[in-house]
Amino acid sequence: MDSEKRSEVRQKTKRCYHAEIRLTGVPVYEVKLLNISTSGSCILIREDSLLVNYLKVRRNLMVKY
Repeated sequence: MDSEKRSEVRQKTKRCYHAEIRLTGVPVYEVKLLNISTSGSCILIREDSLLVNYLKVRRNLMVKY
């Protein structure tokens, strides 16, 4: 596993938090939050999920926490 490259400290979630991701023309996806910071979060997506096909670097997502 690569070393951490983000400059901001992230905290592991103490509870089981989820987020809903909405993309046009795609079903709503519910994903687990692994860690959070003041300006971002890390989500867990199954490798075989169709959502992986829609994610791109710098793509803005509609997310409900």
